[in-house]
Amino acid sequence: MKVDNYTGQPNPAPGPYQHLTRMIERHGANCTGDPRFTADGTHVNELKPICETCPVQPECCQYARKATPTGGIWAGQRHHTTKGTP
Repeated sequence: MKVDNYTGQPNPAPGPYQHLTRMIERHGANCTGDPRFTADGTHVNELKPICETCPVQPECCQYARKATPTGGIWAGQRHHTTKGTP
């Protein structure tokens, strides 16, 4: 498995991740710098409108489907960092 250049952790979806990274560099992402997207306590409905208008939402969604992230909100959907959290 390829290693993520930023985290040093294994990356289960290097192709979609690289594409997402390139698109963020070109167009920006609405979530950049907003800690609510990585906090498990944030309600997804609060952030979904931000994702819906994001220029990289399709790439974010593609990455999240392939990589199944272990935390945060990706493309308007919740991914938990804590096992057993609904």
